[in-house]
Amino acid sequence: TYTDIKHHLLKIIDSRKNIDRKFVHKNRDENVFVSEVKLVNSNGIYDEVVTKYNINLNHSFFFEHPKDHIPGLMLIEAGRQAGTIMSHMIYDVPLDYVFILDDVQIKFLNLANLDSPLVAYNHIKDKKFKRNKLVSLVADGYFFQNEKKIASMKSTWHIIDPRIFKRMSRK
Repeated sequence: TYTDIKHHLLKIIDSRKNIDRKFVHKNRDENVFVSEVKLVNSNGIYDEVVTKYNINLNHSFFFEHPKDHIPGLMLIEAGRQAGTIMSHMIYDVPLDYVFILDDVQIKFLNLANLDSPLVAYNHIKDKKFKRNKLVSLVADGYFFQNEKKIASMKSTWHIIDPRIFKRMSRK
């Protein structure tokens, strides 16, 4: 429920340090937007997280010219990072596995302003496993600022062993 989400959001609002870039598959720290992730315990199942983001207003790509809001593409990347870190944290997907984003649906509900903390609620659904390893999932979530929904985002992913991906990419 939203009351439960709000409870978790309030707990992480003051974080300032970003997570290690390896968990979101980035080579440079400036491209890491996730600063903190909190698992949500839902009847002993941890398919939900609340994520806080640090948005670098001097980012060389997303803020190449003055803006009065956080760009939509930056929100999409932030959501992708949340899904990636959830896969590693919750389902123990090895860091070298390849993530293929099959589908993204995003609906922008309000402008994301530059002055307020950006947080998101994410829920992993429709998980598929092969030999006890996660191979696909659906991530469904919402971005918030000051308890106001900014956007909803749903994405479908495939997660592939790097050896299999290498064989696939040779064809």
